[in-house]
Amino acid sequence: MGYSPNAAGILVPDSAEPWTPQEAVWQTVADSIGDPGAAGLVTTWEPSWTNVTVGDGNVVSAYRLALGVCTWTVSFELGSSSSVDGTVQLTLPAPAFGDNWMVVGSGVWNDNDVTSNRTPFVCRLSTPTAANLYYAGGSINQVAPFAAEPGDRLFCGGSYLVAPPA
Repeated sequence: MGYSPNAAGILVPDSAEPWTPQEAVWQTVADSIGDPGAAGLVTTWEPSWTNVTVGDGNVVSAYRLALGVCTWTVSFELGSSSSVDGTVQLTLPAPAFGDNWMVVGSGVWNDNDVTSNRTPFVCRLSTPTAANLYYAGGSINQVAPFAAEPGDRLFCGGSYLVAPPA
């Protein structure tokens, strides 16, 4: 990685260098500890769902692994062929270090028909690789107030410690 002094004498990345200074710092940390994931590059992934049919719905999800922490986000807008048929669960991008019901994120369910119905929930571990979506009244499922319909949106995300390699 090359740096040259600018007119004020401050070292800046060479113009041919595609990384930002922050990425350069993360890469230096990754190189120094021998952990390629420490650079923390954002990656997309497709979570698997339990009791959810995505159908023509739109899922946008991404995560970042850095120094043993996974930070993740998911947005799911239900389409005309999407459905919820029971307790909602989604897979996490990396196995978590923790026990059942540990909170690994939070989110909100936006009901498309009722603008005031934005139900907050937490994402809690059901296994080291999956999270159950839980609100004050129980797990999110097809029962009211979650009568899933096209246009409803689920937004969630969080951070958690990644399980050490076996």
